[in-house]
Amino acid sequence: MINHVKIPIPNNFSFKNCLNFLNRGYDECLYTADKHSVKRLIRLSSGLAMIEVSADENNVLISINKNTVSTSDTQQCQKYVMDWFDLDRDIAPFYQLLQNHRQTKGFPEKYHGLRLMGIVDLFEAMCWCVIGQQINLTFAHKIKTRLVHRFGARIIHDEKTHYCFPRPKICLMSVVKNWLPCNFPNRKSIIY
Repeated sequence: MINHVKIPIPNNFSFKNCLNFLNRGYDECLYTADKHSVKRLIRLSSGLAMIEVSADENNVLISINKNTVSTSDTQQCQKYVMDWFDLDRDIAPFYQLLQNHRQTKGFPEKYHGLRLMGIVDLFEAMCWCVIGQQINLTFAHKIKTRLVHRFGARIIHDEKTHYCFPRPKICLMSVVKNWLPCNFPNRKSIIY
C-alpha cells in the first residue's frame, strides 16, 4: 500500500539544493538519491517503511510504501521528513547574519534553500560522531556501510536492498569480535 503526504514548502527552501547535497558522491548506504527524489527505509513504531521524498512547486511530497499505513505512520513519516530536511526552521535570520560578513555575503544566493540535513535518529548521530573521526569521509562511509550491512534491518524494494541503521540493542548484544569485520579499530569497537 502506498500513501502520499504533502508538506507545504516553507520560505527559503530548495528541494533541488538539498537533494544535490544528499547526492554529493559519498557511498551512502541509508538512502538512494537521484535527480528527482530520495528513497530511504525508516523505522516507525509499527515497523519499517520505505519512503520516497520528492517535491513539486508548492509541496514536499512523501510516498510511504508499507503493507498497512496508519494515521500514526503517516504522522511519523511526516515528522521524520520535517526533521531530516530541517523544514521547521526559519533560516531568514541566518541569511541576514551571512549578509553582514564580507566572506559569506554571497552564500544566501549561492546556496539558497539548502537546509541543515539532519540525522534524525539519535543513536545513528552518536555513532556517526565516532565513525566520522576516521582518516577521511570516504573511509568513514565504508565503515558505516559495513556496520549497517552487518547489523541493520533490511528490505528489498524495487529489486534493491535498502537498509535501516541498527538499533542500539542489536549493537549492545554483539561482542567486540563481531565489529572487527566492519574495520573498527579495537578501541572504537569497545566504545560501542
